Amino acid sequence: MGRVINGSVSRVGIFSTAKPVKQAGLYLCGLLVGIVSTSTVEAQSAPLQATLGYHTGLADVPETDQRWQSWTLTLGKTLPVEAPLVRIRATLGVLQSDSASGLADTWVSMTRLGQRRHWQHWWDVRAKVKLPTADAAAGLGTGSVDEEIGLRALAQWGDWVPWYALGYRWRGASDYYDLQDGLTWGAGLGHAGWNLSYQGRTGSRRQDPSRHVMSVGHGMTLFGRRWSPYLSLNVGRTSRWGTGLSAVF
Repeated sequence: MGRVINGSVSRVGIFSTAKPVKQAGLYLCGLLVGIVSTSTVEAQSAPLQATLGYHTGLADVPETDQRWQSWTLTLGKTLPVEAPLVRIRATLGVLQSDSASGLADTWVSMTRLGQRRHWQHWWDVRAKVKLPTADAAAGLGTGSVDEEIGLRALAQWGDWVPWYALGYRWRGASDYYDLQDGLTWGAGLGHAGWNLSYQGRTGSRRQDPSRHVMSVGHGMTLFGRRWSPYLSLNVGRTSRWGTGLSAVF
């Protein structure tokens, strides 16, 4: 969550993991390795952020042992400098599995970043839309247009930074999967460079259980760059451990 400090957008100490890629209405897990390169310009000039990512892992479903890879690009812009800030992001990418490859679904989001505390918290409101740019017939996506809205709260108690979030996702019609709408939720805690987080959501398909992702990470500065290795556990119909690394430039 961004805050304005001396005219620039800063990132308060919340650890952000490399998330599993959503394929055919399912979240991929297993071994996740993410390397993220981020470039940010101060909000008073050109608040443009570009993030490159790479992830690999096994599908978190018992009927397949396929390994997936994804390359993603996220473009973001925050405007204006005056409160409240509005951040716009678009994420697109390429997917590859043992049996198919092609474009991933595209996510576009708009977040209102609260700049003043209410009830000892900062409050952010975010709306997201998923565009079905992936080939659903090849199993790379669901073929549906999804919408999501959510509320996220952040506090700061000395050196401790807790956060929690709640949202709802509307999934569109699909010719290939019996999708359902559902809740999304999460919480986390940052302290002394360490970060714990939990994220959950209702299963994408009607027969799927809810998904739960827990992660622990540590942020450090090496060679003038910010590095954040992490371990994660994804629990759905099966349980998969993951690991990853992000580097901010």
